[in-house]
Amino acid sequence: RLRHLSIVSSRFADAMKGTYEAFGDVSYKAGLALLPDEVLIMVFELVLADVEDADKPVSRLWKYAVKLSHVDQRFRSVMLECPHFWTNMDSCGDMVKECFPRAKGLPLKVHLNIFYCEDSEERYFDPVLSELLPLVKHWGQLDIVIRHIEEDERNFKNTSGETLRQLDAPLLNRLNIHVELFHDPPNLNLDCSQWNCPDLRTVIAFESFPLYLPGLSNVFDL
Repeated sequence: RLRHLSIVSSRFADAMKGTYEAFGDVSYKAGLALLPDEVLIMVFELVLADVEDADKPVSRLWKYAVKLSHVDQRFRSVMLECPHFWTNMDSCGDMVKECFPRAKGLPLKVHLNIFYCEDSEERYFDPVLSELLPLVKHWGQLDIVIRHIEEDERNFKNTSGETLRQLDAPLLNRLNIHVELFHDPPNLNLDCSQWNCPDLRTVIAFESFPLYLPGLSNVFDL
């Protein structure tokens, strides 16, 4: 059985090698391999912009960035030299591990879900919040989506006790809050009285508002 597995693994590796070599031939014929790095970067930016505009959540962007970096060694080298491709942070622990080191200190674009259960009148946060809070000083944009969750689903949204009550985010420049439609919309305003975000300049809020936000007078796009 071990011998059989070894043979299968060897054939799989040979198949993968053949696929990459075949792509190399295609890329040369298509002219991709002849493009300078700065032009290839523009192509990648167009691909990721198309993903973002296709009504997909932010989390999809990092997955497509990873896929591009896995095409071949050239693509990987170019992708890793561009930290702005890795700044999107969403609801996945693997994403934090993959993207944060590659962002090289650039401000992060963080997307978080808050789940509200109307039956229990409780809020639940994505588990990834516990991994993103230690990086809060790097947050440059925060997108919050408040979604409805049923009573029998709430056990799957354990937050390990993490909340957004206190934030020390000196680089936070933009805050977007969006509430999905509820049958009987509850009061879903956020208590931001203990937030420190002196660089905040833009707040876009729909059906919710960041109450008592310090420095709100500095916001010029509301």
